[in-house]
Amino acid sequence: MPAEQLGFMIGSIVGALFAGLICGALPLYVAEKRGRKGVGAFALIVCVFSALFLGCFLAVPVALMFTCFFLAIGRPERGVQVKETPKPRYDDGVRGLVVSTETSHSSAPSPIQSRTSPTAR
Repeated sequence: MPAEQLGFMIGSIVGALFAGLICGALPLYVAEKRGRKGVGAFALIVCVFSALFLGCFLAVPVALMFTCFFLAIGRPERGVQVKETPKPRYDDGVRGLVVSTETSHSSAPSPIQSRTSPTAR
């Protein structure tokens, strides 16, 4: 392979990588501002690979598509987290804890209720 062809190939690959990084910077920036860093990094990688195939002809539309997607989905929810009911542990009966969420009308205590609890009487 002549040196001119090798230099042209290396220049094409480096140029496509650079174009993909430039195009992918926009969705990465928007995703970081929206609190979605992982998906923004994925968009950057997709832009780089699309630039390797067709250059800016494919990387620019992909970057715009990801940017519009990030603008449409908004920020992740950081609201109140719902606490789950604690699962009974094997030693709750030994420690005297009542973790039963069932409403039982029987007079016998369940295995996780202590004998000193008011519901066991």
